[in-house]
Amino acid sequence: MRISWEDGGQTTLRLVLFSAAGACFGVDTRQVAAIGDYTPDATPHEVVILAERFANHTASRSYPPTAILELRCNSRICRVAVDRVEEFIEISGDAILPLPDLVRPYAVKSGIWGVIVRDGRMLLLLDFAELPGLCDLPR
Repeated sequence: MRISWEDGGQTTLRLVLFSAAGACFGVDTRQVAAIGDYTPDATPHEVVILAERFANHTASRSYPPTAILELRCNSRICRVAVDRVEEFIEISGDAILPLPDLVRPYAVKSGIWGVIVRDGRMLLLLDFAELPGLCDLPR
């Protein structure tokens, strides 16, 4: 879900906060169908490891994903492995900052649509339905 700044940002948004590729993200809980543990041996190959989508592919990862988000994505269920699920929060729309003009074209192509500053850290808001290629995976 994206919030229009024309409506004054009065919408309340419930988010699942998680980390991947050294960054903190938030996704609308309405996109999350389930959350489970990630185990490489028991996880089907259709799982997208989110850190690999966002990280520099030449950088080494210091730890594996620990959780899977099952997502409602364009009327399909997609599975994404994340480094860690952190918490669930509820925020007011006026806490969401629009992306700076300089990064907007690049971020929007990655499904990132807004920013929240919380407890001194920046959280990127992610719309999984807009993440290229995610829902194109075979079931």
